[in-house]
Amino acid sequence: MSDQEFNSLSELVYLRTGIVLTDKKRGLVYNRLRHVLRQNEIPSFHEYNLLLRNDDTGFYLSEFISRITTNFTYFNRENSHFSFMCERVLPKFTKETMLRVWSAGCATGAETYDLAMNIQDYSARQKAIAHWMVLGTDISREAIDRAAAGTFSLDQVENVPDDKRKLYFTRDAEGRYVLRDTLRTNVKFRVLNLLRESLPFQHKFHIIFCRNVMIYFDEKTRTEVVRKLINCLTPGGYLFLGHCEALPNLPDTLRREGPSIYSRR
Repeated sequence: MSDQEFNSLSELVYLRTGIVLTDKKRGLVYNRLRHVLRQNEIPSFHEYNLLLRNDDTGFYLSEFISRITTNFTYFNRENSHFSFMCERVLPKFTKETMLRVWSAGCATGAETYDLAMNIQDYSARQKAIAHWMVLGTDISREAIDRAAAGTFSLDQVENVPDDKRKLYFTRDAEGRYVLRDTLRTNVKFRVLNLLRESLPFQHKFHIIFCRNVMIYFDEKTRTEVVRKLINCLTPGGYLFLGHCEALPNLPDTLRREGPSIYSRR
């Protein structure tokens, strides 16, 4: 892969996804894409670049994005956020509330199902929040398909307490953990690019998790994405970012509530 080929691919990734590929990631990009070229019998990265830029079907671009984004996630990641949500946020809602939660950049769905498990547990324990839904979105079609399947490896669920594993998972013939339908009823997934001009939601969300997504963006893109997320929050709604994604320049519309936790004023 020449400098020109890598720079051209990096430019395409940035324009379509906002993800910044530095030269340090050239080896990773090469290793992930060379398999794509071999499988599709594409002779060179130059030809592949042309194919991506003239892909009217969206197939090759979707495959490309799936390959260069990291989609491995696991349950109970940055668990303090879930504790804060259950202790400080969920008590604000009543049985009559239709609680709407969005897991943005959900990868293969662990965070989305984590949110669902915590809300379900809280609702059963407190006899509260009878109506709720969790939406998981990601730019990668492959990741969303895997999330919707609800099947996870032992590595991904090893932080889930044993009682929760028994309650929410079954095991398949290959030993993988499969989400029970009772939990998945209120969980939906869809492909969504956060860089699209406007986000296609009819209703605002009470809670938005967008964790470990901003680290791939430059400052300009981060600012724009945060603006869009705020616009999707109800007044008083909560935004959770990754622990390494704190906002140094806090928008006037947000109030800091804890480490990487914000509420809309």
